[in-house]
Amino acid sequence: MNMETILSTDLYREIITASIIFIGSVIAAKLVFFILERYVTKITKKTRSTVDDEILQSIKKPIYSFVILLGAYFALISITVVKSHSALIYKAFTVIAVLIFVFTLTKIIGVFMKWYANTIAVKTKTDLDERILPIIQKILNIFVYFIAFIIILDQFGVEITPLIASLGIGGLAVALALQNILTDIFASFSIYFDKPFEIGDFIIVGNDLGVVKKIGIKTTRLESLWGQEIVISNTELTSTHLSHD
Repeated sequence: MNMETILSTDLYREIITASIIFIGSVIAAKLVFFILERYVTKITKKTRSTVDDEILQSIKKPIYSFVILLGAYFALISITVVKSHSALIYKAFTVIAVLIFVFTLTKIIGVFMKWYANTIAVKTKTDLDERILPIIQKILNIFVYFIAFIIILDQFGVEITPLIASLGIGGLAVALALQNILTDIFASFSIYFDKPFEIGDFIIVGNDLGVVKKIGIKTTRLESLWGQEIVISNTELTSTHLSHD
């Protein structure tokens, strides 16, 4: 048997082995999906909350995809001619895995935001929750995307320390430029959690007095005794003496 025949025979065996590994991963993925669909779903449906049901729906397909992804990776690197590029393959599969993770995590964040909006925010007297929740969700999603972006860059050998430093400087510049807006937003958080007043309360702030009609992210609106609308920044409300009946 000549060398060419031996090589072709070995390659043939490796391809068969790789195929078995990949098919095995597909079967394993389907088995995991079946268990989640058939058994875990029954458990989550017995609970009062719908959060676990929605989280399960959010993670089933990503888990299925991830198991197949692992199978494809191990199948490829089991082939000798491909193994020489294993480092590049690892990086490529890591990127795909990170993207799957990002997709899953953002879906889970959305589930929790939806749960809070439907169970807690609707019970409050103000619409501050509804206004703040989308902002919080966007901030969390951006943070997840940023971490994923850094991980992907790191996989391809990009020096991330200077990038983080430059982003920090850029973020500081933006924060300084938006200082007043950010201060009002943080003040709205303070009003929401401390609850110094609520809609319908009569309050006195400095020379202004009236009934609280709306508490927003940046400002709070009062109706004076003469029917006029008074707009006061949330920062002013949290930093000056306030009294109410």
